[in-house]
Amino acid sequence: MFNAADLAMLIAVLGCPFAAGMVAYSEKAGANTVFFVAGGFAFGATVGLLVNKIAYGLLKPNSQDPKASPGFISTVAFSLFPLLMSLASVGAAMWLTDMLVHRFK
Repeated sequence: MFNAADLAMLIAVLGCPFAAGMVAYSEKAGANTVFFVAGGFAFGATVGLLVNKIAYGLLKPNSQDPKASPGFISTVAFSLFPLLMSLASVGAAMWLTDMLVHRFK
């Protein structure tokens, strides 16, 4: 089953290298663009796994009691938190790539 936590992981893992590559290419980093894409993949995979673990940790207290239904706060947190964090990681990958390209240019 594919849910918000898994979608957030997919966004982070695929979005960070894409964003890093696009920023490096637009800043004319040349052959170093490949290294920025690899670094973006490592950053995205790390953030994706972290967000996934935190999101499933939010659901853990509700899964202890099979009769309990998740509350509004935990439902919103499980739905929005992973997506916002993965989009923030894509933005952070763009910012870090831009900063590094300008630093070592």
